[in-house]
Amino acid sequence: NAEYMGNSGLPSCFSPASAKGSSTMLFATKNQTIADLAVRTLEIRWKELDFFTSIFSTMATQGAMLAGFAYTGLTLSMPEDTSVVLQTAYLLFTGLCMGFELCCVTNATFCIMFGPGLALRGPHGHQSVHTAVDVLNRESQTCFRFFMAGLVLFFFSSDLLVWILYSGFTAMVVSIVILAFVCIVCYFGWRLYTVLRVDAPVTGKFQVFQEYETMPDLDASASNGGMPIRSSAGVEMMAAPQQRIRHAKYDLPHQTHPALQYGQPMLQPPQDNVPMRAQRINPFH
Repeated sequence: NAEYMGNSGLPSCFSPASAKGSSTMLFATKNQTIADLAVRTLEIRWKELDFFTSIFSTMATQGAMLAGFAYTGLTLSMPEDTSVVLQTAYLLFTGLCMGFELCCVTNATFCIMFGPGLALRGPHGHQSVHTAVDVLNRESQTCFRFFMAGLVLFFFSSDLLVWILYSGFTAMVVSIVILAFVCIVCYFGWRLYTVLRVDAPVTGKFQVFQEYETMPDLDASASNGGMPIRSSAGVEMMAAPQQRIRHAKYDLPHQTHPALQYGQPMLQPPQDNVPMRAQRINPFH
């Protein structure tokens, strides 16, 4: 019985060293599980971020090319006998084409620069990643509209340039060819858009794991001198370990049982006028 109970009045399996070691291992295992879950959910979300980044990169490249064509068209010299209405219309469409394409290029460049940066270095953890992906999703639609508007205006500008530089019959033939290719581009573009578009896209955001997405930065918590770290929702998430330990005081003067220094108390405090050794120990309490 003496070997079983030990000096502390508890079974040897509940010695301070055993309780400390098992509790530390449980804490580490639980934290590792939550951290692995957070990393795996972020990996799925990061694939969406890469997808939108590739979209912006493509639109920025094509938009820059069309903007360069439009700028070249603005610098062309026109015949002196060109109609003022025709010159004004040509310069207007060409300037609008360059403007829309520059909006596309600028928007795409900013999204490529700042979107992954917010997801990678944002102060709110998972919420920063969700914000970055949602913003890139929304801005991709705006950037696509800018690109398509500039593309349509580029065809109109090219057609007007033909009427400025060439005679009536030649300009009419070339205009018919340009119009035919505009119809072909619109047909194939609309067909691919209707076939490949996703009306209700599936996102990589997990609704059931939102409680684990507010996990704070452990390094920041430790280097903050034990001050609590708050999540984006303003909830206190983490403090120094010594502030989170729950101690259970016994009625004995100046005595705190070592087995209760980690995790939840395993024993109930002794009742009044009942010796601690006489109480029944329930290790599964």
